[in-house]
Amino acid sequence: MSHIFDPQYSKLSVGSMFWDKETLVAAVRAAHIFSDRNYLVERSSPKKFKAKCVVPGCPWKLRAAKKEKHAIFEITVCPMNHTCLVQQPMQDHAKISRMLISKIVKPHVS
Repeated sequence: MSHIFDPQYSKLSVGSMFWDKETLVAAVRAAHIFSDRNYLVERSSPKKFKAKCVVPGCPWKLRAAKKEKHAIFEITVCPMNHTCLVQQPMQDHAKISRMLISKIVKPHVS
């Protein structure tokens, strides 16, 4: 089922839609930070985004494309979870940026 992605209520899945590529990438980044995982971008262009797990042997990969009929990015391939084991939690995640931290913290600050 296709739906516009809402990070509070949605998980990355096939059919998830994003208004633009920036929102898609932010959602992928946040999902990996919260699950203590990392990913590698295989390909990124104005119309496509491909990523895979950095752990050799883990089959997790994500594919998304900008659909011509509605000009929205849609996930076309995405297993629900990684199968690799996290050996050590990341204290300094490579995908964390100050913009992402700001988006996470801002709603909780009055």
